[in-house]
Amino acid sequence: MRNKLTISLAAVTALLVISPAMFGHHGVSDYDMEKLVSWHVTVADFVFVNPHALLTFTWKNDQGKIEEWQGELQSPSMLSRRGHWTKETVKARDQITVFGCPARNGSKTMFLRKIVLANGEEFPGG
Repeated sequence: MRNKLTISLAAVTALLVISPAMFGHHGVSDYDMEKLVSWHVTVADFVFVNPHALLTFTWKNDQGKIEEWQGELQSPSMLSRRGHWTKETVKARDQITVFGCPARNGSKTMFLRKIVLANGEEFPGG
């Protein structure tokens, strides 16, 4: 009886310790989902890894200054199911158009809703 109680208490304690980490994902709350921007950009890097694929790109702002931004996408498995995303979808120096929602905190990051390649092919982002 005492052994079962000890095991039960250990299991409950483990669940209480582990469960908050399982719900720690921020979703899209960091981004202003009411504000959608679109820019013609140059790809600097594309990382197709978990937990989120990341697209680093540069674009020329309204003052003509080049800025480097990072776009967060869904996980590679989600992207693959939503379109024909692969790690080869975009490469450094590709000219594309991004559609995304910028970060609320003013950082140079955005949640990418979709990208459009130079040939017009569209890829949903999230």
